[in-house]
Amino acid sequence: MARTDLPSSVVSGRERREIMRKMGVATVSVSRSPVVSSRRWLWAKPVGGVHQRGFWERWELWAKSGEGEDVGEEEMYSPILLCYSTTSTTALQELPWKLKTSLSKQPDGILQVNCNNEGAVFIEASSETDLTTFLLSPPINRFKELLPVKTRIFRHSEPILLLQFTKFLNGYVLGFSISHVIADAASMALFLNCWAETARGIEEDRIAMPCFTSASTLFPPKPLTIAYQEPEEPLENSELVAKRFVLSSSSIKRLRESAYKRSDQMRPTRVEAVTTLVIRSVMRSTASEEVGKVLLSQLVNLRKRFTGLSDLSIGNLWSVGVSFIEGGVGQEEVEKLLRESVRGVNEEGVRNGAERTFAGKNEGKGEGDWKGRMKERPWIFSSWCRMGFYKTDFGWGEPEWIGSGFRGMKDACLLIDGKDGEGIELWLGMEREEMQRLENDEEFLSFACA
Repeated sequence: MARTDLPSSVVSGRERREIMRKMGVATVSVSRSPVVSSRRWLWAKPVGGVHQRGFWERWELWAKSGEGEDVGEEEMYSPILLCYSTTSTTALQELPWKLKTSLSKQPDGILQVNCNNEGAVFIEASSETDLTTFLLSPPINRFKELLPVKTRIFRHSEPILLLQFTKFLNGYVLGFSISHVIADAASMALFLNCWAETARGIEEDRIAMPCFTSASTLFPPKPLTIAYQEPEEPLENSELVAKRFVLSSSSIKRLRESAYKRSDQMRPTRVEAVTTLVIRSVMRSTASEEVGKVLLSQLVNLRKRFTGLSDLSIGNLWSVGVSFIEGGVGQEEVEKLLRESVRGVNEEGVRNGAERTFAGKNEGKGEGDWKGRMKERPWIFSSWCRMGFYKTDFGWGEPEWIGSGFRGMKDACLLIDGKDGEGIELWLGMEREEMQRLENDEEFLSFACA
């Protein structure tokens, strides 16, 4: 829980430096950074292991009691940037306090809870850059300066949630990092919107509160069969680059209609059409001519596929739909393969897979065939579309733009809604040489722009 009655001086300089060292965070000076000019830590250090229970601690308690139940745990942080424009001096002065107090707001009738003594980290920072100028061409390679933690890896001894409020000229950016072990993108969006409603002063009985028990009921905690080992931070690969591309609503409409008119199959969704365009384009950009097929994994939200789950369920609740795509296949054929692979993700299959994992079995139905095809190049696609990130209003309006801390990933694609809710932004991680080829692909550029 973010304690707002403790000034930053409660934590000694040595202790603060050690916290920052462990999490890969360092104070950024003006000379080193054109984005962030100063940063001030407010470490949420609990007293005596027992303190008032706020909205965040409900999450923390659930994570502790439900350890091990998630489907497909990821030892990493999920980062997101929410950029807000405002010329209100009052807003920029009051918002940090409002964010901290709403994060630690005590619900009626709930007094205290034992926690893991880590709490949440809230950082205040400032920039001398005009936010409007910043948003004209967001510098993806400097986004980590706007995030509260610089490492991608989450270790169990570290805080589950960290936040950074960066004040710009004419606006602010909220950087948010949460452990992927307990929260997927849908959980992150739900948490942010509930927090924003609390900050706006909406009464608790009018807020659609998250459900913290449905996931652990479906997947009860089970003892770990192996000792926990802290993950190591992967080495930086200078040949990997991340870039952002934009598809307007008109481009997506044209893309969807082009395949639909050429075949008798159903009209593709936005995500199906864009995913297909990207995978066909990157296959043409692949450096190795030996790779004639791609193993495409689409992350699938389980909330509408499981009895007992809902859009209010908190957890890392996703599975994977796998497709094998051959080079030269047309747009409509790939769309059909993607649709079938996602439809194939169902409750029975996920439960069987989870049981095999808990039982320590390495072989399962169809797994031998999957392993035999691993010579094909794997690509991962994830969609944050229709999750409501652009509805996150803390009292001074909705975000102007949503960004991702997407970096250091190879052969990965993240889809995020445009602000109008119809366009889509692509975040791609690829090898540098292949990215250069993609940027010259005629079909890709006829729909997407950098």
